[in-house]
Amino acid sequence: MNDLPLVKSMSGITMRHKNSFWITFWVSLFLLIGLGIRLYDLTDLPLDFHATRQLFSALKARGLYAAFATNMPEWQRQIAIRQWREIGIIEPPIMEFLVAQTYRFTGLQLWVARIYSSLFWVLGGLPVFWLGRRLGRNWVIGLIALGVYLSVPYGGIASRSFQPDPLMVSLMVWAWWGAYTWYESPTFQRAVVAGLLAGLAILVKNLVVFLVLPPLLLLLFERYHLQIWRQPQAWVILILSVLPTGVYTIYGVWISGFLKSQFSGRFFPQLWIDPVFYIRWLGQIEHVVGSRYLFALGLAGIFLSASPTHRRWLLILWLGYFALGFAFSYHYMTHDYYHLPLIPLMALSISPVVDTVYQRLRELTFSKFATAVLIGVLVILFANNLWDIRVTLKRNDYRHEASFWATLGEKLANGSVMALTHDYGYRLAYWGWKDAGIWPTQGDLFLRQLSGGSPEDILHEFQAHIEGFDYFLITLMGEYENQPVLKQTLEQHYTLLDQGDGYLIFDLRHPKGTP
Repeated sequence: MNDLPLVKSMSGITMRHKNSFWITFWVSLFLLIGLGIRLYDLTDLPLDFHATRQLFSALKARGLYAAFATNMPEWQRQIAIRQWREIGIIEPPIMEFLVAQTYRFTGLQLWVARIYSSLFWVLGGLPVFWLGRRLGRNWVIGLIALGVYLSVPYGGIASRSFQPDPLMVSLMVWAWWGAYTWYESPTFQRAVVAGLLAGLAILVKNLVVFLVLPPLLLLLFERYHLQIWRQPQAWVILILSVLPTGVYTIYGVWISGFLKSQFSGRFFPQLWIDPVFYIRWLGQIEHVVGSRYLFALGLAGIFLSASPTHRRWLLILWLGYFALGFAFSYHYMTHDYYHLPLIPLMALSISPVVDTVYQRLRELTFSKFATAVLIGVLVILFANNLWDIRVTLKRNDYRHEASFWATLGEKLANGSVMALTHDYGYRLAYWGWKDAGIWPTQGDLFLRQLSGGSPEDILHEFQAHIEGFDYFLITLMGEYENQPVLKQTLEQHYTLLDQGDGYLIFDLRHPKGTP
């Protein structure tokens, strides 16, 4: 009888070790599979997802590399450096710097960026699992949150793109984790970690401040109430959260000036009263998370959370997401990757919903059966989503694009070019080594008017825009057909110098008559 407590104790230790093994096994398996699917079709060109934004970073990284490269032809090195310096700076080029440094060992291989983005995103799964486990009160529910985070089809494609957003989202989730671990056990060391993680997330892309600072402030008030301003740890967290971006912004706006132009053309409150804005917003949500019903479940998770702190924390995260949408209304309508933070937010928000289902299953059956059901459903959904990601990546092959744009660059090498072309000329610049003046698309004209610019039709100022250019390149055939004044002017007054599958080149040097 005296041995019974010891037996019970040893049994408890054995069960904990067994659970730890399975937790480690499943989390590691999910992370490895999540990384593996993102590295599928690794060497395809970065044109599968918002090519303009990816090539923006690709040109920067190539220029940063060219600044110290010794194995590039001098003419290419000079062009790469010039293109890098002419591209505007928005966020600190952290991703571009990492990729440029890696080019020292790999050469100019664009897939390097894909590895970094994928790795950063997948590592963000660790805090997603930890937080989901807290919100769902069970490690299996944490695993479900991790599975959602890693396998949402849109996220599988977006999270491997060459832009700061995958790193930003990962650091955002780590910042949530840092703040919550500090809240549970406030120490000075954890305060430093929480502040640094929040500061790094905001530095990578400052718009994430809407989703980092409010939940952080909430947990500070939950811990200290109205005494927050008297607490050294609170000051450490807040200062470290805003200091990196504050220094960067002060330097960029008031010292070097490169950030001055980046604060215009972003805030459009007039869209708030336009029903189209909300319809498109809902469409973007459905596109990113896969279903508006999953979105509704995420909102329901706010009210199903077992803990009042959890409810308030989820609520403030959702309010941050909506505040971001109103602050960047035009981009929320047109740039689906602005909704990327919605994926981890959704993964965590459905955890209380799954917890409710799990508890009901336990009442009807028993714990092991309920756990087996949840894991079974998760594995099926996880595998199905991963297959969708694989099919999407397999469906398109962009490798031929490099030779197409290289050929166009050779054709236009001896003259200056005005172009109605893909991605603001970035494809021509990257693979064709040729810069071009950019003729605006209809979307550009709409944004210009939305920003308060002149509504005067730019097509009637054709002569002023083409002055000094030798050629007019057309690769956006749909846009060309939808701009009849431009089409009529070029075809009636200028010689078609060359044409092929996907391009037209007009000679601007010798007009046939006055347009």
